[in-house]
Amino acid sequence: AILFFFSRTIMQFFIPPESANHREAIEIGISCLKIVAIMQIPKAISVVLSASLRAAGDLRWLVFVNTVGVLIGEVTMARVLGLGMFMTYRVMEPGLPGIWLGVAIGEAIRSGMNFHRYHKGRWKEIEV
Repeated sequence: AILFFFSRTIMQFFIPPESANHREAIEIGISCLKIVAIMQIPKAISVVLSASLRAAGDLRWLVFVNTVGVLIGEVTMARVLGLGMFMTYRVMEPGLPGIWLGVAIGEAIRSGMNFHRYHKGRWKEIEV
């Protein structure tokens, strides 16, 4: 909540007013901080569920989930959203907020997959 609601204050603390692109840097930073703040919700869910699955011995699933989350989310979506294009199709304006949005999508994918696995209950049948 602090990152989201006080993002302008935080950015103004770290970017000196005498810098050439002061306002633009603050606006980009505010966008990124808000994305990171919202990303903390699926990240927290994923951390708790992955720790539970790890304790149950469901390690193959966690390797699979992290591979999918990183490759689809943090690499592919960050490329598409952050650089603004995939082949010749422009999805959004290129930039740092798009990269962070791609990372957030990767975290949401991992969280959703772990949530599904946990509630499905297959981890209860694993022999350790």
